[in-house]
Amino acid sequence: MTPQRTTSTTRLRAFAASSVAALLLVTACGDDDDTTADTTSSTTEAVDDTTTTSAPDDPADDGDDAAHGDLSAMLPDVSAIDSSYTAVPSDDDDDSSDSAEIEDAMEEACPEAAALFEEDDEDDSVEQEYAGELERSITVGFDPTPRNLDEGTIDDAVAAISSCETVTLTQDGMDMTIDLAAERDDMFGDRGVLMTMNLSMSHPQLPAPIQLEMRGRIFQVGSLGAEVSITSGFDETTLEPVPGDFDLLDTLAAELETAAAEHEG
Repeated sequence: MTPQRTTSTTRLRAFAASSVAALLLVTACGDDDDTTADTTSSTTEAVDDTTTTSAPDDPADDGDDAAHGDLSAMLPDVSAIDSSYTAVPSDDDDDSSDSAEIEDAMEEACPEAAALFEEDDEDDSVEQEYAGELERSITVGFDPTPRNLDEGTIDDAVAAISSCETVTLTQDGMDMTIDLAAERDDMFGDRGVLMTMNLSMSHPQLPAPIQLEMRGRIFQVGSLGAEVSITSGFDETTLEPVPGDFDLLDTLAAELETAAAEHEG
């Protein structure tokens, strides 16, 4: 199957991988159909379909556009490291019709994190998603204005994320649970966080729940934030989980760290 990208669990992946920098990124599941086969197909697309985040275009500010392009060019090419991954075009629109429901579920399960973080309406981060075989994915990104990664707030951010209870919600007939965990890890950059997410999605017409695991690193090099997250996949026929390429996590983090250090001079 060639992965197609709309808006879906990238928001859940992104929430787990980037909640140190921005809280409550959201997801929207695909529509259900009446047959098991159609539901499985819709669910497969919902789990795999994603959208990448880019800074908004501002023709009046060529300097910001140039800086944004510079950061995009610095991102490591995952497909050059593992040819089974292909870059996902960032040309899909974001459908946020179900955002409020999911944000409410996140806030209920993570009151401390919700109080600590706020969404940034002028997000100037750059991000590139790569789609792999068996619904796996990798995302790399830079943020020139990272939040909650400085020495005075990073430990509070880790504690807030770790305090999250299991997030539960039902949307379009799909029952979802999300478990988040975070720990301080300064292996890369000046300071950093190692995060994990476990996501379960079930539906009465599915033979078994779909299980996804995400592992991510977020760290700061000078004034620049960096992110890499790797998500497991599943067999589209059996829905059995397929491990993510987690061995690439530190490899890509090292490339991001090197590029960020060169950028910072």
